[in-house]
Amino acid sequence: MIANAKKPGGTSYAFLQTMWTDQGKETQKNWVSAPDTATGIRTNIKRGLLAFNHDYPDGVNVYFHPGHGFVDTFTGWLLWLGVAVILLNWYRKRSIPDADLLMLTGFLVVWLSLAFIFYKAPDYTRLLVILPFVAYFVARAAGAIARLASPLVKQAYIFAAIAIAIIATNVWIIKDFIDLGRKTGNPIGDTLRFQEKHSNEQVTWHFASTRTNTYVGIGTFVDIQHWLGFAIGGNQKLNILKAAELRTGEVEPAIGAQGAYLLTDQTLWSDAKQRFSAKYTVESETKLTPGGRLLVVKFDDK
Repeated sequence: MIANAKKPGGTSYAFLQTMWTDQGKETQKNWVSAPDTATGIRTNIKRGLLAFNHDYPDGVNVYFHPGHGFVDTFTGWLLWLGVAVILLNWYRKRSIPDADLLMLTGFLVVWLSLAFIFYKAPDYTRLLVILPFVAYFVARAAGAIARLASPLVKQAYIFAAIAIAIIATNVWIIKDFIDLGRKTGNPIGDTLRFQEKHSNEQVTWHFASTRTNTYVGIGTFVDIQHWLGFAIGGNQKLNILKAAELRTGEVEPAIGAQGAYLLTDQTLWSDAKQRFSAKYTVESETKLTPGGRLLVVKFDDK
């Protein structure tokens, strides 16, 4: 789980993403806006342990779906029922099948590592590796329920009912995700698509927001520069502008041969527009997300 690739300084990249390093502890503290590193670590552990039974969002904000957790509520409880079934059988028979032992230990190693060792829990991308274990425990739980109900209902009907319940729950979650996207858009996705569309232009990109979570929901300005740097052209640059200087008109952004783009939020732009327009020619204002909370301003020298 911890890679061997080394940075020039001798420390592996993966190791720097753990809370075993001072850098990792500090990153976790800042990531969750904790008052100290101890609180940041406790928050990471709590969110990691409850990843299957709480609506904690993706810790790295790649999957934006507020109000829903890594798995649906039904699957989250069946998971632990399956674990309980395995432990109970182990206790009764004083032995455990190899398959149960493999899946139980594998699940515990990944689950506890992501909660106690790696920061930014629950990181949905990292958690993807745990899904085969979750599916196994859900199947074990479904089997136990089917056996208990078999005197009254055929086991095939029990399995079908559980499968339908899980599918229906996830269809509803997917519909909610689609409705959310239509209503609010996706800050990073909508921005990257706009940048990619204009990646061949001789322009300079600028980003300005009072706080990063005003724009994207989480992260630091360094993260913003990294994320938004994916879609710009090879000859283009992305700069971070200070919100205070943008408001006062003191900012002097670099401008390319075909002008420049300013990525910002509507609140900040409303405060800065008058002074900014006095110094530069604002050619267009384009809404990036439905409702216009985020926008991109095309400008040039007067």
